[in-house]
Amino acid sequence: MATKSFDIRPRAKTPKRVEDFSIDSSVLPRKRKRKTEENSDVPSETSVRPVIGSKNTTRRDAFLEYVSQSPRADEPFSVPIKQYSKFSMMLRKTLRAIVFIGLCAGGVYGAGMLLARVNVRMTISQAVQEDIFSLRLSRMASGVASTSGLFFEDTKKEFFYTQSYPATGKGNALGYAKGTLLVQNSYSAQSMRFVAGTRFRDDKGSIFRTQQAILIPGYTKQQDKIIPGTVSVEVKADAAGGSGNLLSGTVLRVVAFEGSEKYEAISGVVKQDFQGGAQGETTIVSAEDIQNGKQQIVEYAFSKAKEEVLQSLPEGTRVLDRALQLKITKITTKFAPGDAVSSFEVSVEGELRIRFFDERQIRQYIEANMEQPVVKNDVVESELQISYENVSSSFETSEMTMQVRARRVVRPVLDTLAFRQRIAGKAINDLRAELLKFEGLEKVDISVWPFWLSRSPTNIDNIRIILE
Repeated sequence: MATKSFDIRPRAKTPKRVEDFSIDSSVLPRKRKRKTEENSDVPSETSVRPVIGSKNTTRRDAFLEYVSQSPRADEPFSVPIKQYSKFSMMLRKTLRAIVFIGLCAGGVYGAGMLLARVNVRMTISQAVQEDIFSLRLSRMASGVASTSGLFFEDTKKEFFYTQSYPATGKGNALGYAKGTLLVQNSYSAQSMRFVAGTRFRDDKGSIFRTQQAILIPGYTKQQDKIIPGTVSVEVKADAAGGSGNLLSGTVLRVVAFEGSEKYEAISGVVKQDFQGGAQGETTIVSAEDIQNGKQQIVEYAFSKAKEEVLQSLPEGTRVLDRALQLKITKITTKFAPGDAVSSFEVSVEGELRIRFFDERQIRQYIEANMEQPVVKNDVVESELQISYENVSSSFETSEMTMQVRARRVVRPVLDTLAFRQRIAGKAINDLRAELLKFEGLEKVDISVWPFWLSRSPTNIDNIRIILE
């Protein structure tokens, strides 16, 4: 058998040991033989490791398959990559694109079915009825019969309020501070009488005189604790100027008791800041300030007394503005125009009379005497709105008359929970058929998401009913 020798050299340019291999030339590929013959005088750059071991057919075939391929010049020992035709490459890419698009479409469809929503917007017909009722109410327990069977009650609120208002006048004033002093008796269990003009003094030496005689109660005891007797009295400074403008809580002592036990046991405490002490140009109370203060205290008394009365009335009670009567008995102030103060107080005394009735009785009367409008559906809901006009209420009489304007709206009732349960999982066309069964339906709009949805969701939480 003919043999042929080949020189197989390493890639490195330095000389390497060359080994000879005896290979059967009859099994070599034709192209390899041609290339070797054409370049028989040029050493090939192809380099392989020697095959060491037994020379069985399997190893030889593997070696010949390896050397029959042409490795890349930069990587002589790299494994050859299998080449495909252009058609097969395009076919593979197309199949991959089809699979990717299918997966995406399936994901979108699955997400759409999971998050599917159906909104049903329904416009339901309603019947509106309006009427006017003239009512005459009698005072309860008055002995006067009521033709409508409706009654009202009277109540009144006596009040005494005091409010403070700012002084806005300017002028030269020689003012004496004044205010209210709370006199305390911790000295004796017996009452003590002070004459008008009794002098009290603060720790800075300012003298104040009481403006009237007072009787101070004696102290009491609770579990060996002395509770002083107290009384309030108006005092005025002896000297003009700002030194008499004392702050609330300032303690004063009786001058006549200095050096005795009574000096510490009997005292006076400033209830509110003393004002009025001034000398020179300062803020004063003007006549306009007092007039405005009297008007504002009346408005305050009306709103405050009304609020207190309404809070005490039972639930469902209605009070009309024409059924109120405010009576002012006294408006007083301790200040006069020209007093040098930054603010002044005004007090008001009087009573507020109110007539009230149970509005639930009015509604029941109107419901019973108002014609029921025709509605096709068996189950309806009714909403009654009422307003009062031409109210006449004289507190000298035992009657109150009024006109009541009533407006009632009646509409069919749809049980949205039962309806959603009934249409869950049904085809959209079946949903429309279910809606047509409802009486009193004027208009309906159905919107689905996603747009390809053909059946309503099985989860009723994803079905929304909007009633208009």
